[in-house]
Amino acid sequence: MMCDGARSYFVEMNVTKKPFDDVRVRKAMNYMFNGEVLTQTVLDNLAIPLAGILLPKHFAVNKDLKIHGYSRKRRSNFSGSRYANGFT
Repeated sequence: MMCDGARSYFVEMNVTKKPFDDVRVRKAMNYMFNGEVLTQTVLDNLAIPLAGILLPKHFAVNKDLKIHGYSRKRRSNFSGSRYANGFT
């Protein structure tokens, strides 16, 4: 038996500190993250990727938010930033 949960997990980026003070780095990080693969492999399809921190049935969810989705092409957002060669 399964039921909808009431918990979401998310990763935060401190946008006041390097490297996340650069909007291109934040965008590239979004495109590098593959939520579908995480959901399928790690979470055994027992979760759904979210476009924000609120669950789909939450009364205040913004249904206009879209998941950016994984994209090798869009990873190029790093180029032109001071982190074009990556960071650790």
